[in-house]
Amino acid sequence: MSVIAIAPDGLGTPLERVHQAAALLSGRALATLLAPIATPVAATGAGRSLFFALERSRPWQLPADDAHQLLLDFAQAPGFHGTVQAAMVDVPTRLERTTCPVLLLQGTNDPLVSMQSPRFLAFVRHAQMRWLPGLSHVPISDDPQFVASLMLRFLKTATEKREQDRRLPPQRRSRVS
Repeated sequence: MSVIAIAPDGLGTPLERVHQAAALLSGRALATLLAPIATPVAATGAGRSLFFALERSRPWQLPADDAHQLLLDFAQAPGFHGTVQAAMVDVPTRLERTTCPVLLLQGTNDPLVSMQSPRFLAFVRHAQMRWLPGLSHVPISDDPQFVASLMLRFLKTATEKREQDRRLPPQRRSRVS
């Protein structure tokens, strides 16, 4: 098993958590206001930039149909408030028990959680961090080919290491599974 976490959340300071909640609540309010006019907003690069600039570094590149549906889904997500409330108080536990390879991917232009990602390195022994220059909170949307190539390379390396370890006598195997 391997884990890839994109813009992981949960290790924010109290001030960062308030900032994140405020940004999410503001985004939800904007989505609710724009929902009745989602079709024309999503139809232009300028409209997509208006709504998605907080979470994407290239919002104008979103396909109009995708942008339309994302805007409506965000405006109507039934678990939204519960998720924001949980993000204010929940802290991941037992991270130190993670034994599989972990890749943390974080956009350098993420206004929501960028400083939380490196904190996971102190708790997850086998984690590695990769900063994604110029990308935002949803880097897989910003540059899908680049992000996918990093993910595939990591998974290939983790699989090769796991196969290599299986060929070793048990006492010489690494503790990363």
